[in-house]
Amino acid sequence: MNSGSKHVLGLGSGNADCVWGTHKMNEERAYCRKGNEMIEPGVKGRSEIVVTENLTARAIGSGELDVYATPAMIALIEETAWKSVTAYLRPGEGTVGTKLDISHVSATPIGQKVTCETEVIEVDRRRIVFQVTVSDGCGLIGEGVHERFVVENERFIRKALQKGKND
Repeated sequence: MNSGSKHVLGLGSGNADCVWGTHKMNEERAYCRKGNEMIEPGVKGRSEIVVTENLTARAIGSGELDVYATPAMIALIEETAWKSVTAYLRPGEGTVGTKLDISHVSATPIGQKVTCETEVIEVDRRRIVFQVTVSDGCGLIGEGVHERFVVENERFIRKALQKGKND
């Protein structure tokens, strides 16, 4: 989803520079912080793309029509969500998507701008839940909930690479 997308990251409590008060450290959420800033409900992300032929259902293989593909919308949602919280993570940490409950409610043709907005609505230890909305110039095209987990990148990859080696 990197080609042609713009991102405004970490918009918290309506402040573009994400200025937060000092938070008391909580061992359960210590991993989700940047200095004294922790991932909290209200952290927002925003991305924009323009629908191109390679983002259509026909091109991706999810259908036969030349409209914005649901898998492309899902990828935009995931990208917007992870980028909105990455500044809060420690070096070597990342997030992985684990759950989506999304409705794609309206078709978008080639050439239209699509905007994705995410907002953290819940943080429970390493689990982060986002409310998401996706719209085009005519209104809402998708909405729902997305869940991600904070992981230690090297450990996660090491574990993934072990799959099938112990058979």
